[in-house]
Amino acid sequence: MDVSERTLVQNHRSSANILAVAAAFLEGDTIRHRKDLKPTKSEGIPVEVWDMAKCEDQAKHIAITMVERHEQDGVPYGEMACLFRCIKTKFGNLTKQIQVELAQRNVPFHIVGGKTLFEKETVLNLLSYLHVCLGERSEDESFESILNKPPRRLPNEKIIPLIKEQVERSSMDSTVVSFQEAAAQLCKTGYGLSSSQRKALNDFMDKISCLSKGVNSNSLPDFLRYLWTNSGLEKFYRKRNKESDDEQDDDEQEDEHYVPYVPLEIGTLFELAQNHYDEWGQREYQILQHIRGPNGGESGAVLSLVELSRKCVKQNLQSMDVDNLPEYILDELVLAPYALGRSVIREFLASAAFELSEEVDPVVDMKNKVSIGTIHRSKGLEWRDVYVPYLNHGYLPTKYRADDEDHDEDGADEDKRTPFKRHVRGCIGHEGGGCDKECSQHFRKLDDERLGGTAEERHLNEERRLAHVASTRAQDKLVFTSFQHGQSQSEFREGLQKLPESVVRFVNKDRSI
Repeated sequence: MDVSERTLVQNHRSSANILAVAAAFLEGDTIRHRKDLKPTKSEGIPVEVWDMAKCEDQAKHIAITMVERHEQDGVPYGEMACLFRCIKTKFGNLTKQIQVELAQRNVPFHIVGGKTLFEKETVLNLLSYLHVCLGERSEDESFESILNKPPRRLPNEKIIPLIKEQVERSSMDSTVVSFQEAAAQLCKTGYGLSSSQRKALNDFMDKISCLSKGVNSNSLPDFLRYLWTNSGLEKFYRKRNKESDDEQDDDEQEDEHYVPYVPLEIGTLFELAQNHYDEWGQREYQILQHIRGPNGGESGAVLSLVELSRKCVKQNLQSMDVDNLPEYILDELVLAPYALGRSVIREFLASAAFELSEEVDPVVDMKNKVSIGTIHRSKGLEWRDVYVPYLNHGYLPTKYRADDEDHDEDGADEDKRTPFKRHVRGCIGHEGGGCDKECSQHFRKLDDERLGGTAEERHLNEERRLAHVASTRAQDKLVFTSFQHGQSQSEFREGLQKLPESVVRFVNKDRSI
């Protein structure tokens, strides 16, 4: 049988300009066979490289452009992706800022092969506490989710059926009650509860009542921090993540230098809450200025009775018993103008997409969301628009470390090997001891002979191929971003700078926000 080799070179996905940039990334690879893809599409728009001073500006520019592309050019969010060389670094999670920027603009997104901010257990539980503290009848699902979080001897499979029975008994009397109200009734009757469960439920209801008092007297970000610490979630997740020894938790909390445990996703939620609080305050200020007119202002105008009342309540908020005021007066007229109260919280919960619809087809839903993920996880996928942040030395390409175990930062690089863990016959490293045969040097030399080049050269070539993969995920629009503060330029820029401006454009974004 005759066997012949054929190399597939036609590319039906990307524009000619994108393929030219992808080829430029492979220019320095002298070890592997060249991969020259032939475009079947026209040149298209030039690939762009955005330069900016600050690291955080990358996410802001990308989010703004995504919204513009969606609203002005009609590109679906599901046809956009933001790809990272790696997610976790010693500086933290690199996707955090883009998640904040997209969520702030109500742009739907999902993490390829992972969970978004609002799918994390810690965030869902904290938002459930926030929802329950509003004391509204729509919070039954939230109440159920935190009933035994952190664990308090109130197993859901035992307590929730009793609460539902209480709701049914109340409905027979034409009274509609929430889970929270039904739980309060159970505390009084003790129906179906053991003495320890009744006490635990009573303690939980007292805690909710105590936490709820902060709804009107704290800003949204401060109230979220208060809930995280005083609900018991902080201590619960601290123990789960083994951030401190169990025996030391109580003593540490009494220490004046005690630092609460705040995982990345909770810190990101605090940032979103702060952004929401600031935007609400700015919006209310603009409304007030519009009402006062162009010449209005506290310094030169006579304040209305409503404004004087607001100032009085705001200055004495901690000492006044304002909760007895009618809600529409307290919330809309007194607190909302200062970005306080239930209206602010309700809008934040809505913007955070806390109410997830069970009717949405998850496959269809993903097609309507921006994809965020690593280059490794994007293999085989494609989008119309692709944004690749951190075109900087140390990020793309990543630094070569001789003592590195050659694993990917996000844990997604299953196809890489760990050659420096191999041991020759007779080495005690096979039994878990320290290597006594200089095995790493032995196998490094074998790899150099078998694969060609040095380990450092092979690492850089692998980075070139990843940049090539990221480029060829894009169909129409490809953007790389980089920042200057404290960072040197990527080694890959030189190859891009040799291309004509019709193929790649370098854009200074410092003054364009």
